[in-house]
Amino acid sequence: MKRRMNYLISLVIAVITVSSCGWQGIESVRMPGGAGRGDGAFSVVIEMPDATTISVNSPVLVNDIEVGRITAISLQDWHARVRISLDGDVDLPKNATATIGQTSLLGSQHISLSPPDKAADTGRLADGDVIPLERASEYPTTEQTLSALSLIVNGGGLAQVGDIVHGANDILGGRTDKLRTLLKQLTSLTATIDRRRTAITTALSGLDRIAGTMAAENQTLDTAINRITPAVKELSERRGTLDDALTALDEFGTAANNLITRSADDLEANVASLHPTLKALADTGKSLTNSLDFMFTLPFPISRLDRVVRGDFANLYALLDFSVPRVRSDLLRGTPLGRTMAGPTGALGRNAGTAADRSDPRTRPIQSTKKARGGR
Repeated sequence: MKRRMNYLISLVIAVITVSSCGWQGIESVRMPGGAGRGDGAFSVVIEMPDATTISVNSPVLVNDIEVGRITAISLQDWHARVRISLDGDVDLPKNATATIGQTSLLGSQHISLSPPDKAADTGRLADGDVIPLERASEYPTTEQTLSALSLIVNGGGLAQVGDIVHGANDILGGRTDKLRTLLKQLTSLTATIDRRRTAITTALSGLDRIAGTMAAENQTLDTAINRITPAVKELSERRGTLDDALTALDEFGTAANNLITRSADDLEANVASLHPTLKALADTGKSLTNSLDFMFTLPFPISRLDRVVRGDFANLYALLDFSVPRVRSDLLRGTPLGRTMAGPTGALGRNAGTAADRSDPRTRPIQSTKKARGGR
């Protein structure tokens, strides 16, 4: 009874242990003894491009001698990460290579470790080392061998499949980062399209409505195309004339540019010469515009013409100043005659009423009652 109880307790403990650790098949159970299990054993990680043909507890060989076992297989960054356990007396360089091979034609798969073929040995492979992807590969599989044999024997297509697979491996080999980036971009594109699905649907609906409208206006479009065809034909026939016109216009532009370039200095000088004239015209202020009020109705201003003539009589008030200084300064300024009239008589003084007198007759005081004449 006591022995049965011990068996029951042992069975319960075994079940609890297995259920807590996870069951991944019989190949995941660590068997006692064997290669890679003794004292001094160390662990190495191999990054394999493909590990579908191997499993946990598959053997590890060096020169066809079993020296270890696969202890774990995981996925990291789109490649397999294989952890192996090796005997402590395994002596391999740190830059060793790893290859997946086949024990026999129909046998199991294993991992074969070997020194590098074309590189010098560096150090010694130790616990925790990693054999990277560039030093990991696989031997030809049975399928590839049969494909080659089929091609030789009867020209079968299995070899082409192998070539396709090898070509895909060659394309992807060493470009995993670019492929990973491409997949991320495709994922982002897909997510963006999914987010904008409503907008895309709306756009497609709009295109469908446009297509429907164009289909409804098919006759109108056909008429427009038929009418524009003669115009296009005419333009095509006159293409030479249009080319000549454009060429002539280009030559005219070149000539005009040269002319403007050569006459730029003269044009600038002419504009500079006009500056005094324009300045004098501007200095006249309102005098020039006010004088236009008398241009056609002299001596009456046009703005007061309706008040001058009333029925059969006209109102006129005139102040005529014909003194020599006034005539010379207003009518003869800048002429030789103006300088003549301002000759010797100007030296007699302003009180004599000579050419030197520049006083305004409207404001000048009366000198003598005998000289004052007036009337209406």
